[in-house]
Amino acid sequence: MIRKVINDPAVDVVPNVTNQRPGAPPSRIDSDAFHAIEAAYSKIYGAVTLPVMLTAATDMAFLRAKGVQCYGESE
Repeated sequence: MIRKVINDPAVDVVPNVTNQRPGAPPSRIDSDAFHAIEAAYSKIYGAVTLPVMLTAATDMAFLRAKGVQCYGESE
């Protein structure tokens, strides 16, 4: 689409691949860490912990790609 919009064969359009996030599996919800988060939220807030995906981004993908289980929280 960018090449079509520019419409100039003298211009090279090259994707920037140096800033790509690694593919990484989601963190497990049956880990001790997730169960601790569940217990804390239940005790403090009386709330159920739900796994969700947000449109925001963190550096956790780089850690998950190395096998680290990562969790964030959003209120």
